[in-house]
Amino acid sequence: MIEKSSCVLPAIFLERLRARPKASFSSICGTGKRNYKAVAHTITLPVIMCILADDCVMFLTFDHAEVPVGSLLKGGRTWRYVEYLTSFPYFHVSALDLDDDGARLATLLVYTVHDLLDLAAAESNGWQIQHVQLVSPGHLNGSGEWRMDALRRIEEAEVSRGTSYAYSLNSGATYFDREESKGLPRQHWRTVFSHA
Repeated sequence: MIEKSSCVLPAIFLERLRARPKASFSSICGTGKRNYKAVAHTITLPVIMCILADDCVMFLTFDHAEVPVGSLLKGGRTWRYVEYLTSFPYFHVSALDLDDDGARLATLLVYTVHDLLDLAAAESNGWQIQHVQLVSPGHLNGSGEWRMDALRRIEEAEVSRGTSYAYSLNSGATYFDREESKGLPRQHWRTVFSHA
């Protein structure tokens, strides 16, 4: 079901988008097996598709990038490319989508830790995580460039400005999303996700 809705984009994105041609706008939100809510409407932005996560735009793409696939995807749409609009880490997840017709290997780009935890909890709904990789920007991983590394564990701790995450990789490295959390004693951290 498609509902009419309004969408508020951060001012920085609005300024960036005003110079591009106008198009229709859609957003997809949600987690879990086939539990996506489609929100479609036309506004005067040049965006054809934005995927929203926790009220933040994750991907942007345009009409000319769409690849028509007809009824193959039962209402789904595909694009040749998308633009990633932030410099925050996200998760590249390989999961089995199990249903009455069998198993399908799916690759999901998951933006938040909470969405990853929802997916991990969706095993009873037919999702089975196979592999998780952290896709991290250069300022987080220290290389100055984007990297994708196998993720072993995520821990969280409360700091003065909210929740901080530590991403432990199979390589033995650990990335901290906030500089202030690096020196926290072990007892302040709690494991929220673990994958062998």
